[in-house]
Amino acid sequence: MLNEIKAKAPDSQFLSQFFHPTLLQSKPYKLTVKENLTKLDQNESPFDWPQELKEEILRKLGDTPWNTYPQDYPEELKKALGARINVSEKNIVLSPGSNYHISVLLNLFSAKKPTNQIVLTRPSFPLFEGHCLYQNIPYEIWPLNDSYEYDLDLLPELKPGASVFFASPNNPVGNSLPQKDLLYLLKKYPDCYFIADEAYWEFAEQDFSKLLEDFSNLFIVRTFSKAMSSAGIRLSYILASEALCEQIKKLTLPFLINKFTSIAVTTALKSDQIMDKIKKSIAYQQEEKAKVFNELQKINTGKYFEVLNSHTNFLCLTCNSEGSAKKIAELFKEHQIVIRNVSGPGLPNTLRITMGKKEANLRVISILKDFLKQEQTINS
Repeated sequence: MLNEIKAKAPDSQFLSQFFHPTLLQSKPYKLTVKENLTKLDQNESPFDWPQELKEEILRKLGDTPWNTYPQDYPEELKKALGARINVSEKNIVLSPGSNYHISVLLNLFSAKKPTNQIVLTRPSFPLFEGHCLYQNIPYEIWPLNDSYEYDLDLLPELKPGASVFFASPNNPVGNSLPQKDLLYLLKKYPDCYFIADEAYWEFAEQDFSKLLEDFSNLFIVRTFSKAMSSAGIRLSYILASEALCEQIKKLTLPFLINKFTSIAVTTALKSDQIMDKIKKSIAYQQEEKAKVFNELQKINTGKYFEVLNSHTNFLCLTCNSEGSAKKIAELFKEHQIVIRNVSGPGLPNTLRITMGKKEANLRVISILKDFLKQEQTINS
């Protein structure tokens, strides 16, 4: 066997000549995946697509040539999506995951100087701040209030040309920006852009798409990874005015949507049966989340953790100390369940738990009951 080639590593002084310190000091996204564990850490749907749908997709894929490029911008997929969400296909731009277009939008709005004021909510989706650090993009913070809710009084003063990035429902705490508040902001700041990450919109009682009819300063970013049970397929989309979509399309590389993704999602979107199953899956997750939240409220005194209700498919525990958060995470690990520590600026000692199927959710309640019993015994 030939010796493996290992590239020579440059020294730190050499790297500093090319890369900004905020990039060099940042850590890349990394998630350790372990086999045979119950995954309640990435807000995935607990339900896969039906086997018969997979087989239909594979048949279509088998009849498709693989030696040629996919469509540069898949029009049939956009039409099928537009028909499902009742939005014109001219107001849709596709991408392989919402992370991609969030990065594109941050780069886009930071490039126009001197009016490149970027405002990010905190706590919120880590990519917002993470990408700004990677790219050395200055930004200001719109903090949530002490109840982890949006508060317009805490919004920084916006200058003409500013762009505000927020998530609704918000990951990781699950709060939402009321539509009346967004309506107020769109009217008050017509010369500013508002970028709404609606990754969990199917779980909420509101979506912002109707506002596009009256406001051209709104972008909406959505994904198929959560409620649509297709995190492995990698598809997301932007909703915006046709003029804005044309600009975003210039920055969206062609051929990003491969043939498998295009065939798979188009097939699913055109199936009323599949869409009905997905609606039932969403309702199931909402019901299970409500059950788990109510049960935890019954057993919890608030001494060791608080449970944050959410408009998503997950719940967060804000713990009284780093020690409590570590103990709970270890207890879940002992029971072969993976949850996510989402602690960060503005959100200390916090664990996020995705809602799974009924059996997994009952185990979540049981584990937290055990934790409370242990702590009460230790402190009695």
